[in-house]
Amino acid sequence: MKKQKWSYFSKIKNLLDLSIIMISLCNTGLYIKLVLLRQRDIDRYQQDRTGFVSFYETAIVESIHDYSIAFLVSLMTAKLWSLLSLNPNLHLITVTLRKAWDEISCFLIAIVIVIVAYSITCNLLYGWSIYSYRTFFDSAVTIFSLLIGIFNYDEVLDLNPIIGSLLITTYVIFLVFMLVNIFLSVILTIFSQERRCPTSYKDKEVVDLLLLKLSGLFVVGKKTKRSEDAKNEKKLM
Repeated sequence: MKKQKWSYFSKIKNLLDLSIIMISLCNTGLYIKLVLLRQRDIDRYQQDRTGFVSFYETAIVESIHDYSIAFLVSLMTAKLWSLLSLNPNLHLITVTLRKAWDEISCFLIAIVIVIVAYSITCNLLYGWSIYSYRTFFDSAVTIFSLLIGIFNYDEVLDLNPIIGSLLITTYVIFLVFMLVNIFLSVILTIFSQERRCPTSYKDKEVVDLLLLKLSGLFVVGKKTKRSEDAKNEKKLM
């Protein structure tokens, strides 16, 4: 950072590393504060068991700590993926996603538009009577849950069987059987092309050198074991 100065922040990898370090330090501070708050609440309760003890501040700090841990795990997963991309097979997947990003972004936008449209429709139709559609956000979560099979069909069909069945059928056909399948077919097509003609990457020589060194160490270990066994056999003879 001293050598690169402000140019250090122009690279995504450096920003990712810096974010992981900063969030880790914040999580450590939040954990210490959470332990102190829990101990304070326990002491208050033990001093006056009949009085009211508020756990509001502790709950807020704990929720922030949980969300920060989740965000840290996502960043570390991205960092791990960048490190594992040195592997030829994982590098193939990375290159495939990079080349297919234009098509993927278009399909992602189309999927988001479809989900938003059906969420607004369900919110207007069922928001006044069904709890899971009372707001746009709740309706979007419910509609998205339909993709993974978590959906209460009865409450929709009981309210209006014709419109409910029409919405569910068109949503599944249009989103799952059309957009998602085309989305996967685009990725698989580019993956097959990249597999036939793989793109070389910069760190390939470094990886090959590391593998050569590691294999050399194992071979040396095997040779030393064989030489020791041979010496022992000669002594016995």
